[in-house]
Amino acid sequence: MVIINALMPFDESGFLGSVRISNGLITQIAASIMPEEGEEVIDAAGRWLLPGLVDLDCQAARYLIKENLSTLLSQLAAGGATTVLLQPDKELKLTDPEMLSMVTSTMASEDGVCVVQACQACDGERLNDLAILLDAGAAAITTSSDIDSNLLLRSAQYAAMTEKPLIVACNDSSLQGAGVMHEGAIAASMGLPGWPVVAETAETARVIEIARYTKATLWLRHLSCAISLQLTKRAKAEGVQLAAGVHVHHLLLDESACEGFNTFAKTIPPLRSTKDREALLQGVGEGSIDYVSSGNVPVVEATKDVAFEVASSGIESSSIFLPLLYTAVVVRGGMTMKDLVRVGAETPARLLGLWDRGVLKEGLRADLILFDPSLPSDPALLPKGSPYATYSLMGRVDAVWGGGRLLWGGK
Repeated sequence: MVIINALMPFDESGFLGSVRISNGLITQIAASIMPEEGEEVIDAAGRWLLPGLVDLDCQAARYLIKENLSTLLSQLAAGGATTVLLQPDKELKLTDPEMLSMVTSTMASEDGVCVVQACQACDGERLNDLAILLDAGAAAITTSSDIDSNLLLRSAQYAAMTEKPLIVACNDSSLQGAGVMHEGAIAASMGLPGWPVVAETAETARVIEIARYTKATLWLRHLSCAISLQLTKRAKAEGVQLAAGVHVHHLLLDESACEGFNTFAKTIPPLRSTKDREALLQGVGEGSIDYVSSGNVPVVEATKDVAFEVASSGIESSSIFLPLLYTAVVVRGGMTMKDLVRVGAETPARLLGLWDRGVLKEGLRADLILFDPSLPSDPALLPKGSPYATYSLMGRVDAVWGGGRLLWGGK
């Protein structure tokens, strides 16, 4: 197969050229490629050809049965993700090798989006058998920071010993208290208990010091405020091995999305102030934010159609990930497609040790997206009740290939 007349993110403005795909790999990139007799030709007609996104933070518990798996994989492909790191959650804890093996075999039975998993560091007050979980296929270790300090230290030490990343969600539940949204004027006006930034920043500082002490590679899973970013930048400059992640929602939305008791905007970490959102977006541009993830959490409407205080947290976003990322990074952030690829594909792939994807290069996997930024996002892909329902999202995913196989769309 040859894709011609495609813009590729090799420089600030894009390189117009052609790509040949054979046996699931990119075999040739050139300004012009002469198709062979009988070879399929797709004319990109000036649309962008991007590497498939690598989503490092996706939850998917309610899909992990055979009947629903194809729905999840289709949603991921529709949003441009060709590799996804499945994170444990309340329903899918991934704390035992049998569960990991079951999920691995279930995922492997579907030929499409590449799914890798993170295992949970501890279960209650004890460390899980991480050696067995890693042997069972886990690509990373994940935990909340809100655990016993010794358990967190031992988790980091084990991560350093096995050269696996430890992914940490920074939050102190005792400082959070009953908070359900960002602590500020909007929460106060709605009579809702606020979730202060110090619940995150205090834990971010603690986690950084554990990373410094153990020399482990730690990923800060989803920063949500300017102070956490400042702490991270300072620690990186001092040589601490950190990778900073952010959910795409925190680049596009702020606490005002919760006005009117909009439970569909209730998420973890909470949407913060406009100042925090702008600081995180600036962090993407300057490189202090290493990766942007979808932060996808499957939403059951019945758990949102209740009072804000008891509504479930999470925003479903896998099917619109690339339009969200493009709107945040390029449209609002004024950055380039090269920047989008850096935080959405290249750096995430490198962090996972997947050197065969994340960029357009001869010899690598043909994980590709044909993307038209001139069109609005397909409204049919917007999840029901989405906080983006009234938001102007730009960019349409026309086709997605994983390993050279068409996963979504068409020509």
